Parts: sequence; C-alpha cells; structure tokens
Amino acid sequence: ARHVEAGGALHRDVEAGAAGDAGARRLALLSLPSLYRPGMTALAGYALLEAGVPPDDPAIRAMETYCRMSLPDRYSVYSASFCALFLAKADVQRNRDVLERIAAYLVREQHSNGMWSYSAQGRDRRGISESGDNSNTQFAVLALKVLHDAGIEAPRRVWERVRKHYERTQNSDGGWG
Repeated sequence: ARHVEAGGALHRDVEAGAAGDAGARRLALLSLPSLYRPGMTALAGYALLEAGVPPDDPAIRAMETYCRMSLPDRYSVYSASFCALFLAKADVQRNRDVLERIAAYLVREQHSNGMWSYSAQGRDRRGISESGDNSNTQFAVLALKVLHDAGIEAPRRVWERVRKHYERTQNSDGGWG
C-alpha cells in the first residue's frame, strides 16, 4: 500500500476489489481532514466501510480520529449526523463518548416544531431564526436511529416532536414537499 501524507493525517491508498479500486482511492484521498469539514470526511469514511474497507484500515482510522477530534458543538446538523453514522459503523464502543456527545448535540438542536436546520441553535449567520427543513431533519433522524441501535437513547419528546412534524406536514398524496 502506498502512503500519502496530507494535512498532518496519514492516508493510504485503499486496496479493494478490481472495480472499486479507483473510487475507493479517490474517496480516501478526497476526504483529507485538513481540506474538508468533519461531515465530508465521515461520509467518505462511511462509503469506504460500506465498500468493504476494514475498520482498522489506516485511512479509516485517520478519518475516525479527525471526526472524534471535531467537537460536536462545531458541527452542522449534517456533519454531526454523518459523523454519527460513520463512527458507529467504524466502532461503537471505541467511539461511544463522541457518539453520546453527538446525540446530545442533535437533541439540543431540534426545534420545537420537530425539525432541524443548517445552523447551530436554528439561527443563520445574521441571528435570524430558521424553522428547519426536511433534509436536515431526515439526517438527524437517521443519526438518532443509529445511535438508538447503539444503545444511546434520545428523549421520547424528540421522537414525538419529529413524528408530529411529519404528520402535520404530509401532503394529501402521502409525500412531503
């Protein structure tokens, strides 16, 4: 395996099966922690794990370390959600402390209407309140489900709020949007 030093983190070209080689190498190299936010690193790491790269692979461990070092308070809802998916898939026990902090962050960031939004505390850069959106909400729900499966529970009120939101906003054709 060829090693690449980038941004202080060691990544190696991933040796995968024939068809996945190029894509896996690109994901490992494009997710360099010094260049991307934690969520993008986590998404790449999750994709590599899904492609069969083992959790103890040096590229995965470097991405995991970067996500672990990024405090959940600095995440967006997307980044926190992707980090939860990745870190739980990589190793729940090793990452339990960070997963618990991500769960607390997601619970804290939920709006009273049951939704989540892009920015911390539901405010944009100008301090104007946001009502949330279904995309951030769906990723928060996915992360909370993965965390639930790992034994990290969200309060019942979080699930009740999001259920009420989707019931309240469902279109007559059964969809949303």
